[in-house]
Amino acid sequence: VTKKMLFVQPDQDWAMYNSKTAYMESERDENGHKVFKFVERDLYKDTQKEFKAIQQTFDIQMMLQFLSRNFFHHETLIHIADFLRMQGKFPDSVKLIQRCMYAFEILFSKDFVICGGKPSTRLRFDTEETNLPNVFADCLVRYIDHLGRKG
Repeated sequence: VTKKMLFVQPDQDWAMYNSKTAYMESERDENGHKVFKFVERDLYKDTQKEFKAIQQTFDIQMMLQFLSRNFFHHETLIHIADFLRMQGKFPDSVKLIQRCMYAFEILFSKDFVICGGKPSTRLRFDTEETNLPNVFADCLVRYIDHLGRKG
């Protein structure tokens, strides 16, 4: 039995998500609002360092190889989706954006309500600990753009 996801249902050929990479936690701010943040575990931090080194080479083949070993690495999915979009390979690009959305949704805390009447649900962006909130925002905008084009 697969958990019903809000944005994207996983394809059957997708690898299992490694939940030991990152997670979401919450705290209360001074106004009593629940504020959520992404937390990277050491495994994700190590993967991120490797990604940054590959990113500096501007070698798309190395990035594709990295993605084959790190199937749900958020930033790699966004970068390769961008590359494919610029190549005119829109369906392939959209598949990677969907995979990225799924990878983020897996990280959501049970009480993180992204839509549906919880105006006090907030995501912390003012952190230097991780770039995941910015990557999530980027992914969400691209996903919404895809839905808008889909009709």
